[in-house]
Amino acid sequence: MKPKVVVHGAEEVGCWAEVPAIPVCGTEGDTCEELLANSYDAVDGRLSIDA
Repeated sequence: MKPKVVVHGAEEVGCWAEVPAIPVCGTEGDTCEELLANSYDAVDGRLSIDA
């Protein structure tokens, strides 16, 4: 499964992302690399809760 991640710029520093296909699944990060890693963790965590 490769869900789409929608990235938004934050008003302060960094950015935040949401995964529209998975309800209540989002994260934030100060850098793109941090956001990507946090996104993987958020999806894994959310899918493990639903399983």
